[in-house]
Amino acid sequence: MMGVNGTKDARERKDMAITVRQCLELPSLADAEVIAGAAGLDRPVRGISVLESARVSEYLTPEIVIGDELVITGFIGDPCDTERQCQVIRILHAGGESALILFYVGIFMPEVPRRLIETADEIGFPIIRMPENRVDIPYSEVINEVMELIFRRKLRSNAWLGDPQRESEAELVQVVLDDDKLGMVRLARKLGDAHTNIRDMRVLLLENEPIRL
Repeated sequence: MMGVNGTKDARERKDMAITVRQCLELPSLADAEVIAGAAGLDRPVRGISVLESARVSEYLTPEIVIGDELVITGFIGDPCDTERQCQVIRILHAGGESALILFYVGIFMPEVPRRLIETADEIGFPIIRMPENRVDIPYSEVINEVMELIFRRKLRSNAWLGDPQRESEAELVQVVLDDDKLGMVRLARKLGDAHTNIRDMRVLLLENEPIRL
């Protein structure tokens, strides 16, 4: 699956990861309910992804799942196909994903099938149900808050964090370490000509590994 995430190498830095449980404290998830798989609430979260059809079970395999992501869905393409929905969460779990967030229950998916809940409980894979019969909570609200929480946790581990005069440098180090190309473009625009070119900085750091902060 393609999602909003950093590199797989970041997966090794467990001290930097937030958890599903911590994500549930975000304002956008304040009224959400854990309806299955509560045993997995301490799974790490390093990204977030969107999946709309349970038919991906036909080609999705654990090997191509990124892992450590919250997966958002309304199962809009297959709201009543319980068999495929169960296959999807088994694949996501086997691939190391963090949890499933269900939107639009009562709108597209009439209700959460008992079999889906039992499957999630069996494998310890959290299913988080957003408020039922609501279409006014966009995916983007959850995505933005989760990614901001992840970003702030990453910066907290940066040696320059806490120094207002070096905040941009701290952000630069993090996007380079994560090979975050979009972040590099954004920082290049933000920093302008007053700082070392972002691309040159990335090449310099990668050529002089290991990096010590």
